[in-house]
Amino acid sequence: MGRVFAWEEITDHYVPQLESFDILCCLLETKLSNSPAIKGALVCGSYVRGDYNIRSDIDCVAVYDWQKRADAMKVFQRLEIESSKKNIPLEMIPLDDKLAATPNHHFNSTFIDHLRLSVERGGIIKRNPVELIHPNPLSYWEDTRLYLIHKIRKLEKGSAAFPVLRFERPYVFLQKALEFPIYAARKMIQCADRKFKSGDSKKEVLDIYASLNIKAASSLLQEIVALDEHYSQCVERQLIQKDRELYFEVLREIVAVIPKVLNFARSNLDHLSKQEVRR
Repeated sequence: MGRVFAWEEITDHYVPQLESFDILCCLLETKLSNSPAIKGALVCGSYVRGDYNIRSDIDCVAVYDWQKRADAMKVFQRLEIESSKKNIPLEMIPLDDKLAATPNHHFNSTFIDHLRLSVERGGIIKRNPVELIHPNPLSYWEDTRLYLIHKIRKLEKGSAAFPVLRFERPYVFLQKALEFPIYAARKMIQCADRKFKSGDSKKEVLDIYASLNIKAASSLLQEIVALDEHYSQCVERQLIQKDRELYFEVLREIVAVIPKVLNFARSNLDHLSKQEVRR
């Protein structure tokens, strides 16, 4: 899963080169490790799993010294500038050390588990930041329930406004819609107390999620993931030979799958509600 590009980004060569991801990650490690304002940092997501592609971003969690916030922000901003030059979205996720030590931080239970998997895969670039973060008090069930409710609201709102979205916003909405089902499936797997044996890759998520037997949801997830892979192949073809008509045809397919993404969200929310009643 990953970025959905505007046609102009493809024609103007704003698609990153795969080798640039290693360069950017090395820069992240150097800048964050050498900054006294940064207490701990971890690269996570597809880059650490090794299944990233030209649509991917690089996710980086950094716990910084609250007393040195201005210095930390300068480091983050410079890194954002460098990532922009390489056309790679950098998802910096900063958290100050004071808030991190309390249960009031914004990292939920399932995200902290995701960070632990990234630690196991060697994502640490400066002290393990998970050690600095208070365990989140929300249960997996409540965390996932709130996440699904929030995403349903965003999908409905974005769908209604889609014809008038401007600049990069339509593409961001389509990206979020394609990414959401895998993120939701990871959370549902954790709610079911199933464990990831080799990280939380897309393939492993699909395999484990199918065993949860959530009515109709597994087939929806597979269909959405297949469309996402179809889009990736389309982008790669466009880099070799431009075909505007074909590209926009695939974008229309993504727009058309939004109701199925919404149905996937609702199916999972219904499943959680039924599970709660049985407790």
